[in-house]
Amino acid sequence: MEFNPASGELGIVNQTLWYCSASTTDYPINDLTRNANIAYHKAVVNIQSADGTWDYDDTNNTTLPIGTADLVSGQQDYALDDTMLELQRVEIKNSAGDWVLLKPTDQSEIHEAMSAYQSTDGAPFEYDKVGRSLFLYPAPNYASVAGLKVHFKRHANIFTAADTTKEPGFADAFHNIICLYTAREYCLLYKPERLVLIQNEIHELEAQMKKFYARRTKDVKTKLTPRRIYSR
Repeated sequence: MEFNPASGELGIVNQTLWYCSASTTDYPINDLTRNANIAYHKAVVNIQSADGTWDYDDTNNTTLPIGTADLVSGQQDYALDDTMLELQRVEIKNSAGDWVLLKPTDQSEIHEAMSAYQSTDGAPFEYDKVGRSLFLYPAPNYASVAGLKVHFKRHANIFTAADTTKEPGFADAFHNIICLYTAREYCLLYKPERLVLIQNEIHELEAQMKKFYARRTKDVKTKLTPRRIYSR
């Protein structure tokens, strides 16, 4: 479903206004777009919480969700981009130029002063996430151009008020969820009598969407682990 097609065909803006029985005067395009983007983020978070081994990424993105940075000798702290919602794996090039997968750790697992932990620069083998920073342990004792690689999940590629043909970057069968979320924001303030119907529609479509994205990995066979029963 396109955001706001100029030809007057069904789009997110028109469908939202229909749910609200409102006009663009009642629900100005800037307000509607802002709420549609909140809705878009919510839909993407729901999808990402449900997807399996086939990881979701917004189809409007033109690059892969993989970021790189230069490794700097002696530098432990590397800034994470604000678009990164969740890290999936971190790799570095070692001094020989080979890619190595790092192991995640956390400060709660380190039972000494942080300044003393892995304080001698060397070949990093683990990392920790603190706020918007990635800490390598130990700090590298060598430099490497684009030697740090991060695989991540990111947020929605949102709309602008001027968008016309842009569509949400997930399966089109569920695009109407954005209309429903966006209509709910308006009706909370101006038409509360419509909320029950809209909320029922949201619950039904959310359930279908989560089920769909949870089942996309049917090509991966489930492994059954036998349970051993011990007799006394």
